[in-house]
Amino acid sequence: MRGRCEQHFGRTDRFVTTGVVLAEPRLLEPEAVGEPAGIAASSFVSVLLEPALVSVCVALTSTTWPLLRRAQSLGVSVLADAHASTARALASQVPERFAGIEWVRDSSGAVFIAGAALWLNCSIYEQVRAGDHEIAVLAVNRIKMHSSVSPIVFHDSQFHRMARSGPYPSS
Repeated sequence: MRGRCEQHFGRTDRFVTTGVVLAEPRLLEPEAVGEPAGIAASSFVSVLLEPALVSVCVALTSTTWPLLRRAQSLGVSVLADAHASTARALASQVPERFAGIEWVRDSSGAVFIAGAALWLNCSIYEQVRAGDHEIAVLAVNRIKMHSSVSPIVFHDSQFHRMARSGPYPSS
């Protein structure tokens, strides 16, 4: 039975709608002043309100994650609905993923994507290995919300805009 579950599980993601985030570091090394490093992820979730914790899952095969996890702080950007091409570029394997993408550093040096719906300045709280991924639990140090910006969502292996039809009526 276990083999059948694993065989079909890879196709179940298309039924789950997620946001898309990008984690970028403030690096310790002096040579990190140039272009930032970052990963795009759709496995981002809020974990706890007090203390404020979020998590993201990262493949152990990632060549960027070892660099990110050494950082003093990470900038997590919840990408906006205008960021489909940005998300594709940052999820690619090309060396200069940030070419042509506008980004900013905050006062701590954490890097964020300009125009994102939400910025979270985070630090690593805990790391847990789970199969071929690592679950990075991040402590949220500072928040900057851009409430007029709608986040992009990932569903059925594609990026989508959210329709503003209003909430469902409460029963």
